[in-house]
Amino acid sequence: MNNYTELRQLRVKRLILVTGTDYQDQLDEISYRIRALDPDVMSDEQFDEQVRRLRAERDRLKALPAEPDRWDEQLTGELYSDLYQALPWPSAARG
Repeated sequence: MNNYTELRQLRVKRLILVTGTDYQDQLDEISYRIRALDPDVMSDEQFDEQVRRLRAERDRLKALPAEPDRWDEQLTGELYSDLYQALPWPSAARG
């Protein structure tokens, strides 16, 4: 098969962004909530319990594996030759 024939049979692929898993937003929220705790409006035991609970959640999230974003390829079912034929060019230019 020559290069032209191979190109005509080349399948069209679409790139799809698959967002990864990242817990940074949740970690930031927990850090904010720890800083926002006011020990003057609760008992020492309540304050300690709130900090302990938030730190445990923070540690749990930090231990989870993070996955980066990635690109997946998906076949569209079209060939590049089909797309070329569908272009609105004068018939003499199509060859």
